Amino acid sequence: MKLLAIIFLTLSLGSLHAQKISATSDTIRWNCSILKDLKTNVTIQHQCSFVSYGAQRFKWIQSNGDFVTEWNILNVVGDWSDTNSLGSITFNISSEQQGAQLTGSVSFIRTSEEFYADLKILGGPSEVNLRYQISSNEKI
Repeated sequence: MKLLAIIFLTLSLGSLHAQKISATSDTIRWNCSILKDLKTNVTIQHQCSFVSYGAQRFKWIQSNGDFVTEWNILNVVGDWSDTNSLGSITFNISSEQQGAQLTGSVSFIRTSEEFYADLKILGGPSEVNLRYQISSNEKI
């Protein structure tokens, strides 16, 4: 009987860990640890996070929450129903920042070798083209 209880507990914990997280319907925190500037090819340690609210809006959180940029999601390319599996999704985004209309995209991509987010922003003083290594993601 004890063995049966241990097996049940193990299976229950395994199913909790394997919870599906949908990029288009769930609120997800994507935690980042490494940043690569794709224009200069420079890589640095950089802690930040992104929060996507289904297909509605998006936040880019830096400096332990002291610097937060909010974006509207204009449209979504792809449908990634389980971010724990291989796949990708792109959110086309826009925001008004300091009087300038910014547009761009953020793509979350999981391959067999890596898990990253590509952030591209147009319309500001200089174009942004960054790749963030995703260290973890979670449904919140």
